[in-house]
Amino acid sequence: MPLLQVVAVALLKGALIQISQVFYFEALSYSEASIVAAYWNITPIVLPIASFLLFGKVFQFRHYLGIATLITASVSLCLANANFEARWKSFYLMIFACCVQAAALLLEEYIFGHSSFFVGYLLATVGIIISGILPLLIPSRFLRHLQGYRIAFLFCL
Repeated sequence: MPLLQVVAVALLKGALIQISQVFYFEALSYSEASIVAAYWNITPIVLPIASFLLFGKVFQFRHYLGIATLITASVSLCLANANFEARWKSFYLMIFACCVQAAALLLEEYIFGHSSFFVGYLLATVGIIISGILPLLIPSRFLRHLQGYRIAFLFCL
């Protein structure tokens, strides 16, 4: 049974990576690539916070100092962007992307703790491929229907 759980978690990890990429590419439609790519630095902020909340892991002061530095840098980049509304939309989208990416990284601990590196990597890669191909198999009329939900989601940001 643990093997089946490892397969399921690895496939979920791959899907989460793809989902984080959706938020990343959506953020690119609002800001320059260099600024949006720098927002990936939010992931090392989210990961220790999630580790503390979920597992009770406590870090050293220098780690918290690094988190504060990353927060300052990310917000500074956001303020440097010329279009006020667009920069915050891309920032919020990247926060979602980083949260999803952090969840995928937390799942890695389980995967590699219960399987070899090669098997875990292979299963996660299969998850990325399946979740990347799956939207291509969805009929276009259904995707047009989902487009309205995408617009509503972005309007909330």
